[in-house]
Amino acid sequence: MKKHTHFAVITTAALFSAAFAFADMNAADVLNTLHQTDRMEIHMGMMAQDKGSTSDVKDYGKTLVSDHQDNDKKVTDLAAKEGITLKSAKPGIMDEMEMKHLKSLSGSDFDQKFAKEMINDHKSNIAKLQSAQASTKLPDDVRQLVADTLPALQKHLETAQKIYGQPS
Repeated sequence: MKKHTHFAVITTAALFSAAFAFADMNAADVLNTLHQTDRMEIHMGMMAQDKGSTSDVKDYGKTLVSDHQDNDKKVTDLAAKEGITLKSAKPGIMDEMEMKHLKSLSGSDFDQKFAKEMINDHKSNIAKLQSAQASTKLPDDVRQLVADTLPALQKHLETAQKIYGQPS
């Protein structure tokens, strides 16, 4: 029980610090973060389609790929309009470790770990975007993109929670 409490405290602290840091970002930072997130979720969705053991996980993977490809197109179009050059989307060290671990799993072990990772990722991303949406430092079109992105992320979170067996 103690391990779970420490994990929950660390996760909550990470969410709050990420959200506050995101509030101070400029348009380039927000668009680059969205681009990185979209690319990572596309990769994770493809992995779910390949390794998922249930139709729910495979269908969720397909939805992730489709939604994040659509969103990334909006991100890249807006970046071009704003004159922002997006950085190449490379997974960070933690993302690489997460993907390597997921690739080593199969069956229900993969499904459960994948769903848990998607819950954590989407909670973090939702917190960041809610913080960015409230920022007056961002251009209206960037804030609108953030607002348009949030409902899909919330739906992704709810689906991951159902797969994992958590109430949404």
